[in-house]
Amino acid sequence: MSWMPDKEIKRELPPEWNGVVPTEAFIREAEKMVEEANNRGMTLRILGGLGIAIHCRDFAVKLGRIGTGTAQGQEYSDIDLVSYGKL
Repeated sequence: MSWMPDKEIKRELPPEWNGVVPTEAFIREAEKMVEEANNRGMTLRILGGLGIAIHCRDFAVKLGRIGTGTAQGQEYSDIDLVSYGKL
């Protein structure tokens, strides 16, 4: 179910990506977000499959889950993050 049912979402990706966002693009973006949060004095951590790919790169490579992509789609579809908060 789409959270924006009234709006068509069109992806405009660089032609060299052939319609698939590469894993390295997800990694670069996640690392940029963590760095920006750090610059603002906030702690931000990357979780999920992408977090494993970054923090356990050797293991992810052994599983074939880094930079491989798939013919039918891309390897990752989101970036999972967590941070501290005050109550």
